Amino acid sequence: MSLDSSSAWNGTRNEARRLKRPKGVLRWSDVPTLIAAALFGALAGAFYRGVFDPEATRTLANFLLSTANGLIVAVSMASAHRWLTRTASSWLRQRSLWTELAMTGGVMVATGSTVQLVVQQVLFGASLADASALVPLHMAFALFLATVFLAGAHTIRLIGVGQFLSVLAGRYRRPVEEKRVLLFVDLKGSTRLAEHLGPVQVATLIARFFFDMDEIVAEHGGEVHAYIGDELIVTWPTAEAVREAACLRCVFAMRGRVRELARSYEAEFGVVPHFRAVLHSGPVVISEVGRARQQIGYFGDTMNVAARLEEHAKLVDRDLLISRLLAEQLALPELFAVEDLGQVELRGRIAPVSVLALRRAC
Repeated sequence: MSLDSSSAWNGTRNEARRLKRPKGVLRWSDVPTLIAAALFGALAGAFYRGVFDPEATRTLANFLLSTANGLIVAVSMASAHRWLTRTASSWLRQRSLWTELAMTGGVMVATGSTVQLVVQQVLFGASLADASALVPLHMAFALFLATVFLAGAHTIRLIGVGQFLSVLAGRYRRPVEEKRVLLFVDLKGSTRLAEHLGPVQVATLIARFFFDMDEIVAEHGGEVHAYIGDELIVTWPTAEAVREAACLRCVFAMRGRVRELARSYEAEFGVVPHFRAVLHSGPVVISEVGRARQQIGYFGDTMNVAARLEEHAKLVDRDLLISRLLAEQLALPELFAVEDLGQVELRGRIAPVSVLALRRAC
């Protein structure tokens, strides 16, 4: 296993700087959303020109201008949505879905209509009076774009970006074997927390913890596979997980996020959550399951080993375990102390698994 320093890791200070970025700033994790919005907006702009504008204006030049128009408006609306959900995420999370939709939809429509007013003058040379006269029509069009965007966004949020795209493509209609890295995250002492806080409050704490970790997972290229009680399961294609040790960086970024929000947790719950994590890799069989409520299921020995490693982490009281199989694919920086736990016999499995415990050395 390589213990060489990796140039992709710039140490704790860089990670801390990343965690302190303003919430409202757009990030690299937003790029896929903005690209999708741009493509949809471009198509919508061309559709608008072809259906609603006079036939005499349907020239190639005008189609190109309308495509650019739709792209600009859609990207501005998607950016407004991302800005609002970041800056007001805590407030929105405590409101009903209808309130959230009304707030975000209103901001998106207002943004789209304002941008459209400017675009009409810049791209099409319309006067302010002529552009203003079209505001009601443009607001209606912006409302249509916002409705489609929010419907898609909430559907994707329910099942995950990767799973959403896979379902559309029909990739997992039949079982498919893929090489995956799995991260199991388990809140420590959840039973004691339930006794201390009560079931409703501890459920609120778990939901808050999952909510706060989701963005960290997305920023490191991971995808949430499932929430099971107080447990979070994250997955990556192996190539993406081992690139720049993304799966490992994700764990420590999550810990950094908890530290950053410690005062907030203390104020709301009187405690700061702590968690154990387990990383493992191997072949996983993935398939759509269910009919009335379909979801993507993960099966195979790799899933079982990861779950048993999580049990072992509790037994040996370690906060981060990683299988040697995965560790040998990573370039571990010198700031990590590695403890070799040797060959571990896991419940329900005949063959032992070589396991390492990791912690920051500094």
